[in-house]
Amino acid sequence: MRLIKVSSIKAFSFIPKHLFLSRKDRISASGSDPSSIGYVFSKLSVNSCPKLTSLPIFPQLEQLSLSNINEGILRMTGNQLQSPLKKLFIWDMPTLEKVPKEWLQRFTSLESMSLGNCLKLTSLSLGMQKLTKLARLDIQECKDLHLSVDEDGNALQLQGLTNLHDVRIIQIPKLVSLPEWLLHLPKLQHLYLINLSSFASLPWWIGNLRSLRSLSISECPSLKVSQSPRHQSYPFASTGRRSSIMAATPAKIQKTEEEWRAVLSPEQFRILRQKGTELRGTGQYNKFYGEGIYNCAGCGTPLYKSTTKFDSGCGWPAFYEGLPGAINRFPDPDGRRTEITCAACGGHLGHVFKGEGFSTPTDERHCVNSISVKFISEK
Repeated sequence: MRLIKVSSIKAFSFIPKHLFLSRKDRISASGSDPSSIGYVFSKLSVNSCPKLTSLPIFPQLEQLSLSNINEGILRMTGNQLQSPLKKLFIWDMPTLEKVPKEWLQRFTSLESMSLGNCLKLTSLSLGMQKLTKLARLDIQECKDLHLSVDEDGNALQLQGLTNLHDVRIIQIPKLVSLPEWLLHLPKLQHLYLINLSSFASLPWWIGNLRSLRSLSISECPSLKVSQSPRHQSYPFASTGRRSSIMAATPAKIQKTEEEWRAVLSPEQFRILRQKGTELRGTGQYNKFYGEGIYNCAGCGTPLYKSTTKFDSGCGWPAFYEGLPGAINRFPDPDGRRTEITCAACGGHLGHVFKGEGFSTPTDERHCVNSISVKFISEK
């Protein structure tokens, strides 16, 4: 076994060590060597266990997902882990104000880090300076986060992130302009800025990012651009090529119910407009892996690249991320799941799930109805 997932156990205060022993060891658990516990596990996902206060030691852990748990466990977990951790996901921690500096300094092997829905997080940690192998950084839905200052209120310095090449900043309402530490990332290739309500201008040094290959900006209503409000280009020094900046959301498409019925099949209408679900394992694209783009079946808006599709075994097509600005998210009325829809026409696509332990860059699974999308081959 390589994955342990602990989810929605409100009274769980600890994880019994015997759960992580093999069947043979479990027979004589009292005589087991505690140092051997966890050697067979490389992924741990803990979700919605608010009373959990400790974790066993996992010497071989490579991926850790923590969501909606007691924030005090962060410091303890950092002290316990003695592992070559490569992926870290911290989500749905509404009272977390900072990620402990000394905690991050233990994870020098970290390659991917995601922070999301940490509503009281105010700054990034100076401990990130030690993450010299970090290649991808995702920051989402942190309404009080200031990306330009550290936990001491000084200008944030992250020059140590010499391997960081993919940065995604999504729904950070206090971001007005780009933090200057981005200028000092020698390998930065891809920068995504999405749903930033206060983002007003691009800094003068944007053209000096020598390694930058793509810059994508969407859903930034305050951004002033000098050309078309939908598209602007900037030269980048290293290649002489021009990278595209998308500065608006997909064009909204509105139709009456009668108009949708006229252009959709009955089954497409049931799923796209009435939020239905196709039967598990029956969809056209469930086991399909051609190269191309998946567009909305209702309006034709591009939604997913084929390179983000993976086999989750769930019975529906699974993607680990959508195209920037193409997907909207809404909590279901019962609060148990998050619906995903086409940002252009509002068509129902399915639901998104986090922290399931899949080996993907985002640790997300977009569970999509095949009938909600249409594949367009690149060949």
